[in-house]
Amino acid sequence: MIEEVARHHGYANIERTVPRSSRRGSLSPRQLDRRTLRQLLVGAGLSEAMPVPFLSTTDMDRSGLPPAPLRLANPLTAEEAWLRPSLRPGLLRALAYNASHRNQGVGLFEIGRVFEAPGAGERLPDEREHLGVVMGGSAAPDAVEIWELVRRRLGLAPADLNQVPVDGLHPTRCAWLMAGSGVLGVVGEIAPEVIESFEIGERVAWLGLDLDMVLAEPRIGGRYEAISRFPSTDLDLAFEVGDDVPAQAVEATLRTAGADLVASVELFDSYRGDQVADGTRSLAYTLRLQAADRTLTDQDIAAVRQAMINAVEADHGGRLRT
Repeated sequence: MIEEVARHHGYANIERTVPRSSRRGSLSPRQLDRRTLRQLLVGAGLSEAMPVPFLSTTDMDRSGLPPAPLRLANPLTAEEAWLRPSLRPGLLRALAYNASHRNQGVGLFEIGRVFEAPGAGERLPDEREHLGVVMGGSAAPDAVEIWELVRRRLGLAPADLNQVPVDGLHPTRCAWLMAGSGVLGVVGEIAPEVIESFEIGERVAWLGLDLDMVLAEPRIGGRYEAISRFPSTDLDLAFEVGDDVPAQAVEATLRTAGADLVASVELFDSYRGDQVADGTRSLAYTLRLQAADRTLTDQDIAAVRQAMINAVEADHGGRLRT
């Protein structure tokens, strides 16, 4: 009836108006987090890549991953007929393309969806949003640094590194990122045989995060501390520990034993070879000691140094290397 009245009256005679709304458009918290992550990663020197979400069985084999569970009913090409269960193959292909054009040391990231088989009683695939980071010419500690940037920027609590084998990653240079809600992702280094299969020709660091898990973690926010006006002292400590002892666990022990006097701890060397026993490795740290209210004396430094050595020996069976 309204349309009939309007037709008789004449559509041209009806004034054009824009409806007013009391609601203002804005980004959702998830969209803001995505934008924050993109700005952070670009600021860290990485470039965003957008590989297609379709893979071939060869892509999965070369990546060291099990076969993809979801086949497309009408693929664009006969070869790329599988939905990706991981962002890694697409990013490695992009890295390999750069390597074939003599462009080394490339860092790429992607925020995209991965697909797994439907769960029990479900008809649709399990579709999740992930973040993937590959860094050519970099090692596992570089990927951990990117994770720490992400964690601090989002205001998340520190995650534990659980060293376990992961398909397609170096057997001794990878770990799960564990939090209260479960596995947040994987950090480490691409396996040498995978690098060789893609003909990349350099070490590649990898960080993969399940954003559905990460962004659901509670935010603890930042804590601001006054900058000390007193000088700092740097010292190096190297410990021989078992291969199963995570470097992060030793770092946490050093921070705890040093209490408020430890301003920073940085792992600068990890060594396996003839100079350490089989089944062990050497972890070397640079520690910065600084007090907020005084200049540290030689006695202060000696006491905190010995306390940290004793703690590593007691908690991890470590031995100070001299």
